[in-house]
Amino acid sequence: MLLFECKVLRLPHFNISLFQSGTLMDLLSKLSPQGPINSTSPLTFEEVGQDYGFILYRTVVKSDSVGLVVLNLTSVRDRAHVLVNEVPAGVVNRMDDSYYLGITLSAGENRLDILVENLGRICYGTFMNESKGLIGDVSIDGGILKNWKIYPLPFNNTNVFNTFSTQSNKLTHRKQNHTSRDFYYENKWDSLSNKERAMNNGGSERLKRSAEFERKSLARGFERQQLPQAANPDSPSIYIADFVLYTTELADTFLDTSGWYKGVAFLNGFNLGRYWPVAGPQVTLYVPAMLFRPYPAKNRLVLFELEWAPCQGAHNCTMQFINYPILDGPV
Repeated sequence: MLLFECKVLRLPHFNISLFQSGTLMDLLSKLSPQGPINSTSPLTFEEVGQDYGFILYRTVVKSDSVGLVVLNLTSVRDRAHVLVNEVPAGVVNRMDDSYYLGITLSAGENRLDILVENLGRICYGTFMNESKGLIGDVSIDGGILKNWKIYPLPFNNTNVFNTFSTQSNKLTHRKQNHTSRDFYYENKWDSLSNKERAMNNGGSERLKRSAEFERKSLARGFERQQLPQAANPDSPSIYIADFVLYTTELADTFLDTSGWYKGVAFLNGFNLGRYWPVAGPQVTLYVPAMLFRPYPAKNRLVLFELEWAPCQGAHNCTMQFINYPILDGPV
């Protein structure tokens, strides 16, 4: 029997520097150029003709005074980032049955933005025809919110990335709504306690895994509140790296997303996939050689980072390509 050794070529390790081009709110007119769809009630992905990606739902909430209210997002499918007046207020995640979020409103009109991510579809069983997005009403303290502006964000026209600048035009340092975030985590701990009580009383393996995952996620969440502040902390943003490969011999490699939180990566307009290294176990994204442009052409990496970037300011972000996969990260 003849044995043949197959040598797989890999690019050597190299680092790249990224710049924050802007927040989602800064770049919304480019990312959703068709403009908003106006609707009395939220529309699902299917109702706006979108299969995948994200949708931004926006409405105005009036308040007579400053105060903490409870946002009910039991209609979310699957994960939502909530911002009040462009300030991140927290994340609602269907995966751990967390549908309620405490948010702080200012006196007068408040702009409420809900960025919903479709995490994928099930191709069997009772959930096969499930809708995505906000599939029903959203309420605050029992009052249903109306008059929505809906921005589809499928990210299928990646040519728009070529219009983004690597020098941000809006580097404001927005403060986090800590009251809302603290309220959010306190309620998450209460939810987790209920799960663990059920688990100790003979709950299912799925419930046990859910409780364990949630505890780890909450621990990370509390740790994240102590991390260095990036420009526009925790606001979904676009980060860009322009770089040249100083070789004409292209090979496969892997994008190491360690240190980043959750998002989507694109190389030269090609969607490399979603990354979520803090949830694990996959940390790297496979990058085939054919996606690179050889020397002296410029390559562009674009990240849509949803929660937190490991940057000291908008102009000091790094990432690296490595020659091996990391598929066994912490979970």
